[in-house]
Amino acid sequence: MNTYYVIVYTLVFFVGVCIIEPNLLKWIELQLKWAGINVRRAILIVRFHPRNFVTNWIIRRKFQKIIREHSQPKE
Repeated sequence: MNTYYVIVYTLVFFVGVCIIEPNLLKWIELQLKWAGINVRRAILIVRFHPRNFVTNWIIRRKFQKIIREHSQPKE
């Protein structure tokens, strides 16, 4: 069976079931929101975790730039 038909039949099935049972649509919406929250949570954990080497490297680079700017003689 062609993959296209599998996708189309699956979508038609879900739309039909959502028309018959409106609670399923609400459940799917809640699952998508939950997945979005988990993705945002993972991004924030990676971005702000204190032992993350990328974050530490970026912060060290910013501090080195500030140190270089302030250590130059003023004219």
